[in-house]
Amino acid sequence: MGIPFKRALRSRVLLWFAAIFVAFAVLYFWKGQKHATFEIVLTRDGFIPSRLEISKGDSVTFRSELGKEFWPASDLHPTHDIYPEFDPKMPVKPDEEWTFVFNKPGVWKFHDHLAPNYRGEITVLADDGTLSIASCEKSRSADCMEAEVISTLRTKGLDKALDKMAELYGSSDFFKTVCHSVSHSIGREAYQLYVQNKLGSLSEKASYCGYGFYHGFMEAMVQTEGTVASAREFCSKVGILLRSQTVDAEGACYHGIGHGTVDGNDPRAEGDPLKIVTPGLALCKAAAPNDVFLHRCTTGVFNSLALMFWAHEHGLSYDKKDPYAFCSTFAEKSLRQSCYEQMNTLVVLGSNSLVEAINPASTIPDLDLRPFAAKSTALYYAQSHLDPHGFEDVIKSCKAASPNLVNSCIDGFISGTVEFGKPGEQHKLLTDFCLNQAFSDGERTSCFRKMGEVFLLTFSSERQKEICETLSPKYRSVCLGDN
Repeated sequence: MGIPFKRALRSRVLLWFAAIFVAFAVLYFWKGQKHATFEIVLTRDGFIPSRLEISKGDSVTFRSELGKEFWPASDLHPTHDIYPEFDPKMPVKPDEEWTFVFNKPGVWKFHDHLAPNYRGEITVLADDGTLSIASCEKSRSADCMEAEVISTLRTKGLDKALDKMAELYGSSDFFKTVCHSVSHSIGREAYQLYVQNKLGSLSEKASYCGYGFYHGFMEAMVQTEGTVASAREFCSKVGILLRSQTVDAEGACYHGIGHGTVDGNDPRAEGDPLKIVTPGLALCKAAAPNDVFLHRCTTGVFNSLALMFWAHEHGLSYDKKDPYAFCSTFAEKSLRQSCYEQMNTLVVLGSNSLVEAINPASTIPDLDLRPFAAKSTALYYAQSHLDPHGFEDVIKSCKAASPNLVNSCIDGFISGTVEFGKPGEQHKLLTDFCLNQAFSDGERTSCFRKMGEVFLLTFSSERQKEICETLSPKYRSVCLGDN
């Protein structure tokens, strides 16, 4: 009995060790094989596949069949700040590919930075095979907010989507910093509905958050259709449709044309700002029916260029001591003006105060164009400085500028408050601004006069009158332009 028992025990031990060995071998093999590599190809029809589900640690290789450079990167466009690591930081050459390892579970939307109408989505599952991301009901991240607005657009229409954007603007300080980018996304998505005759009607709400809707919409149209005629026709329709609500809709549309042409620039112009803007400026001249809309279009071109300078994209760099230097390249004074106005991004983001941002305008060679640069700088500064508690500092900063730039600084901040303030409530902020004790009586009167002028340039005369009627009798008439 003893020997058979030992043999049986030994057999069991061997089987036990064999089982452990097999288990470890399977585990080792599984670990070695679990990280797969997938491929996404950019074609004339967009990214194929446009939606992909992978596991954490998997790789995705991007390549293109279009025979030109491309740039796959995370939303939001153009900052790529939702998943900043998901960005090659430069164009991928036509005969090359780019591979990225996804180590963050979540749903990651992406686009071609050089042609943002090409879009896709990658879902990354957690280690346990589930989609482990923060609930958008609890998270106020940029991608969640964008998804909420886009979902509203698809299910309830453009008007309700813009209402949702205004609601988020009023409830989240963070959303104010991404509102313009989100409105870009609304515009691009709305274009897809437009070509399917599903967009519905536009309203003055499309001007919310610095007219980002028009930037995104025209960007998608220009890059998809590539024709001047379709862009001009759409802008004309917008102007006619919204004439009773706002006088600036058509101009904002042309600004979007210029903005869109540069966001999709030819990568062969890498490192050369003049080559980057030249096609856009040419398209503006072909598209714009008059000098007013030509100016709006070219400011869109230079606005995109300024963002590229700031982000050091496309091999660009600029002289921090002379942020307006590139503008002197142009012989046409009108182009220099557009350029000076839109370098506001560089001077504001590169400065610690409004005074510091305004000062470079006093060095511009064109003396008569300095006020335009100062006004545009204060306008952009307003985007992130609309807290009434800081209005006194804004006023004092403007007064500390060169004497010929003081009024331009004040005017710019007023315009910026209308452009970037909470939709429907900009007049409340401006009333607080104009009543600030840092103004003298005469300056306060001038402030309310400018407030009325800006509202008349932005909205309808009926809306201007409605706003001015909320003021005390002392300032009501100057707001209305009666004296």
